Amino acid sequence: MQANTVVVSQKLGKRRFALCESCFWSATVFFGRDMSCPLCPDSTVSLIPLAKDEECRLKVSPSAGLELTFSSVRILPQ
Repeated sequence: MQANTVVVSQKLGKRRFALCESCFWSATVFFGRDMSCPLCPDSTVSLIPLAKDEECRLKVSPSAGLELTFSSVRILPQ
């Protein structure tokens, strides 16, 4: 099975990366403060603030598991 990579990178207002501590469900949250996981509502969801020029890469692979990488957005010249 091949690893899947998701990139969260948007130049919008306050954004947070939401991650469920039980099942690892994740999303980008643009509004709101507290939230619960839609898959396991009794678990804790961590909200990680993202800067306007920051991206988050989420990589899931069978061998390595879940890997999060936070970095600055690289803007390529046009």
